[in-house]
Parts: sequence; structure tokens; C-alpha cells
Amino acid sequence: MKRVIAGLACTALLLVGCSSSDSESSAESTSPSTSATPSPEPTTRTLTDWAGEVCQARDLLELQVASVALGLDVDPQAGLDQLPELRAQVEGEVEVIQSGVDDLLAVVRAVPEDSPEVSAFVGEVDALVESAQASANEALEQLRNATEADNALLAGVAAVQAVAAAQSAYSDASEALTILNEVRNESGGPLSQAFDNAPECA
Repeated sequence: MKRVIAGLACTALLLVGCSSSDSESSAESTSPSTSATPSPEPTTRTLTDWAGEVCQARDLLELQVASVALGLDVDPQAGLDQLPELRAQVEGEVEVIQSGVDDLLAVVRAVPEDSPEVSAFVGEVDALVESAQASANEALEQLRNATEADNALLAGVAAVQAVAAAQSAYSDASEALTILNEVRNESGGPLSQAFDNAPECA
């Protein structure tokens, strides 16, 4: 009798062990597999992409510069009487020029590639745009001087200088446009090829 009980106990233990093993195997086989989702590769800006952005900024600046009227007749003898009209006109010109050159400068400086040709181009445009910005700021400063002048003569002189600075800003912006037009029309180098291949520069 003891042998029978012992045999039954052994059998029960074997069955429990098998059942546990089967459960674990089943759990392992039914557990969902997780795999990492591949992240998309970042888009690389090319020199052609950049050239297209430069052309868009350049075309916008050309429209803005074309809207600036430089036929300013300043009479130093008119003094304070001309300041309200003159200030409105010069500030309007300066605001238009500054907006265009600021946008162009940001785009030009964001060039994705570097080479002697590209660096020379960016440096040339950069210098002209910074000069235009400085002249625009000078025009605004002279307008403030004219407004704060305590006599008609000083007001007239400051007004003339404000107009001259605004015209200088216009000239620098126009020269930057000329350089951009020239590089678009050249052929042979990677820079000119980038402008040729950019749809925005067609």
C-alpha cells in the first residue's frame, strides 16, 4: 500500500512539473514581440535647395526695392516745416529696405555647403547687406537728430544726411541684387549650377 501511495505521489509531482513547464512555454510563445520603429532619416538640404531659397529672397527684395521712391527733394532752408513729410517718407523707405535685406541675409548665411566659391559669394553679399543695414540705421538716427534739433539749420542738415543714408542703403541693396543676378547667369561652377538647377531661379 505504501508503495502505491508513493508511486501516486511521484506521478502527481511529475504532472505538476510538466503542467508548469507547458504554461511557461505557452506564455512565452503567446507574448507579443516588440520591435523598435525605425526613425525617418533627416532630409539633407542641398546647395540647390539653398539656391532656390536665395532666389526667392532675392526676388522679394527686388520688388521691395523697386517700390522705394528716391526722388526726395530736400531743401535745407525749409527746416522743421518739412520734417513730418520727410520723416514719413524716409522711414517708409528704410523699413522696406531693412525688411528685404534682413530676410536675404538670413537665407544667404544658411548655406549648407562650403567651398572657396561659395564662401566668396556669401561674403560679398553679406558685406553689401550689412552696409545697407548700417546705412538704414544711420538714416533713422539722422531723422531723430533732425527732430530733436533746436534750430532750423541743424534740422535741415540732419534731414539731408538722413536722405543720403537712405539712398546709400538703397544703393547697397541694389548692388546685392546685381551680384545675385550675375551668379544666376554664370555657368561652370557648382554654385552657378545650383542656381541653374533650382526651379525657383528659372
